[in-house]
Amino acid sequence: MEYLKKKAVELCGISAPSGREKNITKIISSELRNMGYTVEILPLGSVIAYRGERTGKTMLSARVDTIGFMATYIEDSFVSFALLGEAEVSSLPGLKVRFTNGAEGYIGAKKKNPETAQDLFIDFGSDASKLISLGDGAAVVSDTEIRDNIIYSSALNNRLCVSVLLDVARQTKSEKVSFAFTTQSNLGSRGGMGAYGALEPKEAFDISLSSSGDLPGENGVNTCGSVNTGCGMTIKLTVGAASSDEELVEKVERCCDKSVRETIGTMGGDIRYFTSANGAKPSCAIGIPARKYSDFAYSASLEDAKTLRDTLLKIIEEA
Repeated sequence: MEYLKKKAVELCGISAPSGREKNITKIISSELRNMGYTVEILPLGSVIAYRGERTGKTMLSARVDTIGFMATYIEDSFVSFALLGEAEVSSLPGLKVRFTNGAEGYIGAKKKNPETAQDLFIDFGSDASKLISLGDGAAVVSDTEIRDNIIYSSALNNRLCVSVLLDVARQTKSEKVSFAFTTQSNLGSRGGMGAYGALEPKEAFDISLSSSGDLPGENGVNTCGSVNTGCGMTIKLTVGAASSDEELVEKVERCCDKSVRETIGTMGGDIRYFTSANGAKPSCAIGIPARKYSDFAYSASLEDAKTLRDTLLKIIEEA
């Protein structure tokens, strides 16, 4: 599991908000090429990888972006911004952000109870125009820590699942699987659309975190079981208006020693597009339970991540 740990810590430390993902896709594509895959960078930045032919395979997909911020106005040390994705505005003041070029600042509020991004600003403490330009993107940054095989990070959603997919790609030589690392998921699954269309899979698995219920005041129980840290991997029966294919759900359960069904997925990825695309093929959403403290703070079990990795390797064997 050392590769998985190392890769998760590395990727969680990269600033790559929605629409500004080049910092992370560069690393992912290089890693995949070193593994011997054919790698393509699609027009919206998504990375696809495969051996042999490109289409008609089992597709494993995870989004690489995080919710972020785009600079819209600069005055002295202060920067106004627009949200790249959806976030609870009241949770933003005081957070540290890092722009994709490495410049860092802190989010402040113009009033006590901010309601929109217009009520906030980023403070650099010095002339911001010398550090960034209009349109530059940033993401919340924090230390990534591992304690007793629990990983904590602001970027865990969805970098932990990206790390799992890279570990799977590293361990398989199969030509029956393709990988998609998609961009702009927080902006409407735009990168996922392109990746799905390019790969034309026979079946698709969308891999992202699930909301764990094992926090104070929560019983973690839904109608199909308990989604808690340490329960293994999750199978999302529904994500918004999308639902997982019944036969693929059964396939996952055959291949997994430790899983739980989730009836209402609140942290979804790109399956909403996979199930509605022209010529859509069977799709299934799966993931890892994660404690969500805010839109920018998560923790998850690396043992659960290992369970997901091992299950995906078995799914590939069945492909």
